[in-house]
Parts: sequence; structure tokens; C-alpha cells
Amino acid sequence: MNKKITFVVSLLLLFILGGCNTESQKLKKVEVFSSNNTLLNTIEDKEELKTFNENLSLEENWNEIDENYLNQQEELKKTIENHEEQYIFITYQAAVAKNSSESLEKVMEIIVYEKSNIIKVEISPDTVKNISIPSEYLTFYFETSDEIIEYLNSLLKQ
Repeated sequence: MNKKITFVVSLLLLFILGGCNTESQKLKKVEVFSSNNTLLNTIEDKEELKTFNENLSLEENWNEIDENYLNQQEELKKTIENHEEQYIFITYQAAVAKNSSESLEKVMEIIVYEKSNIIKVEISPDTVKNISIPSEYLTFYFETSDEIIEYLNSLLKQ
């Protein structure tokens, strides 16, 4: 059973992230909010967005999915249960649906916790077209480096 779930999660991640490099789907905007939902910063500069993408590239984490993946996710989730949310980064890409009236669509939320290197990534269900996927399969936890946390904190001051 765990192998099937790991396989499905792996395919889902490849499907979601596989098209992120095409011209029409590039990152277009990042909004930074405090835990009380106050907008702190909006990033729309192409170079800043490119740097954000490079710094938050979690590809090495996506490649580490194995049979212990679900257990690792549960451990990380339990670890941050007692931590307060500090900041929320919401990323947007150009809308890819031809019938969409909006120019941007939400890709994901990245949640940073106080006194922790664990981040939570919630992929927007709207990112996956023509398939309904429960949010529990679109939420991931990663332990990041101090450098990534410092970089994210630096975006609050701009």
C-alpha cells in the first residue's frame, strides 16, 4: 500500500512541477504575508522572481521520495505542531487555462514557522487541471537549510 501511495505522490509531483519551466507558466508574482494575514511584500521583478525560484528549488527533496516518505512527512508535521506560523509566501503563475478570466493563478503557499527550519508547501488544487485531488495529497513538509530560511526572511524587508 505504501509503495502505491509513494508512486502516486511521485507522479503527482512530477506532473505538477514538470511544466513549471515553460514560458507561459513561469513564476509571475510572490506575495508575503504575516501570520495575521497582513501583506508585507509583493515581488514582481523578473530577476527577484528568478532568484526566489532558484533559492526555493526543492528538486532535491522531491527526488528523495522513497518508502519512508510518508513516515518522514508525518514526523515533520508533528514536529511543527507546536510552532506558530510566521510568514506565508503565496506564489502565482500566468493563468494557463484559455477560458480563465484571471491573468494569474495561485500555484502554492509556502509557510515558514517560528524557530524552525521546517516549511510547509501547499500546492493549489487549481494547479492540477482536470483532476480533483484532495488537499492532503497536495501538502508537503520539508526541512530546509538556515540559508533558505535567512533568504526568506530577507524578503520581508524589501
